[in-house]
Amino acid sequence: MIALATGSGAHVPTAGSYYVTLGVALAVSLVALYALVQFRRREWPDVEVVVALGAATTALTAGVRLIVVALTAQDLGPFIPEDRIFIPVAGLALILMSMREIVRVIRGEGDEGCEPPE
Repeated sequence: MIALATGSGAHVPTAGSYYVTLGVALAVSLVALYALVQFRRREWPDVEVVVALGAATTALTAGVRLIVVALTAQDLGPFIPEDRIFIPVAGLALILMSMREIVRVIRGEGDEGCEPPE
């Protein structure tokens, strides 16, 4: 959603902007924590890890938003009423998979199964 402008020139925050702010704040916090740990180890932060943390926190906040919107919105647009059950389940799956990825990245666990054979 886009913030609406009032006559005084100030922006009125919308519900969507709170999720964006929360997601960015969480991503910055996790990246800062990761960078601090890496610098203490006298290593440089890996760009791949920074991108993975950003993607995971974005998906985490998207999952929360899916649940909230599905449970509170009067109209779900093109979705049928029965989808009000499945949308929060999808949101929960996003949250759980994102949290798993965040923990995996913070612990330094790699994707060993994705590397090409030697």
